[in-house]
Amino acid sequence: MFIAYSMEIDIKGKINEKKLAYSNTLLPLYEAVVNSIHAIDEYSSTKPGIIEIDIARSNQKELDFENIDKLPEIIDFVIKDNGIGFNERNFESFNYAHSTYKKGGKGIGRFTWLRAFHKAEIESYYTEGEKSYFRKFSFEPTKKGIENYDKKEVVPIQKHSTIVKLINLKEDYRKWCNSKTEDIALKIIEHTFIYFLNKDCPRIKINDFGETVIVNDLFSLFTKGQVDNKNVTIRNNKFKLSIVKLFNNKIDNKIHYCANNREVLCDKISVDIPEFDNFLTDDEDRNYSIAVYVEGDFLDNNVNEERTNIAFSKGEIEYPMRPHKRN
Repeated sequence: MFIAYSMEIDIKGKINEKKLAYSNTLLPLYEAVVNSIHAIDEYSSTKPGIIEIDIARSNQKELDFENIDKLPEIIDFVIKDNGIGFNERNFESFNYAHSTYKKGGKGIGRFTWLRAFHKAEIESYYTEGEKSYFRKFSFEPTKKGIENYDKKEVVPIQKHSTIVKLINLKEDYRKWCNSKTEDIALKIIEHTFIYFLNKDCPRIKINDFGETVIVNDLFSLFTKGQVDNKNVTIRNNKFKLSIVKLFNNKIDNKIHYCANNREVLCDKISVDIPEFDNFLTDDEDRNYSIAVYVEGDFLDNNVNEERTNIAFSKGEIEYPMRPHKRN
């Protein structure tokens, strides 16, 4: 007699399997934002898609946004979206360590949450058929992972919504976390740049104790629509390049290597072309930097599970495909 068993996973063991590099402290936030983008894309009734990020700091009474050295440490991120929500299919996917439900998904992005934060709490309103439900649970570094679970039917809801709370950033990561709201917004743009090229990109707003940054507006301000696309082939591998002019006050001439629509690695162009260690100037005497975003099946197929590195076989890809770690 054949008996089928489902394989279980020790979540605490999975969390302890690898350490998240300090340079990737914001990766849990990026993963949560991308999950929200996917949830909004899946829910066709969501127009417009809205993602709100609330920042909680260790001391909310003494904020001085002009002096970065005096900004209290960030301890929590709260990400809210009006996507499809944690319906049965999405919750089941969440419970699989290597779910392939999402196209290009590795199924372990949520584990980065617990490598940098002590726990995550999720609340979601959604519909299933003709009924509406509220589901909540916490994701913690315990053996089973899912704690404090509750699900109940509710009166019909007007809007779907999901809240993901990344709670209590671990002490050793706090000093590595970008402090200024605008810097966090720029990092989100860097990591999810490909999504911002889509006219249906959700509107992303960051709230930080009275200061609000609309990430999409920052993207438009700094790029001014100056994006060119080119296709190249290297050793039979096809790549798409998005070449962007960035009009900001930071010298940031970089090549960004993306997999599954996320930035994974970046490389300063000046490493190989020293002249790119400064601003460029356009016909109107405006200073700008160049950012090149590279996409392709080769990168998608060779990125690691955490999307923090790409396996480049020696001699397989020559210049310019020689990335460094994200900085």
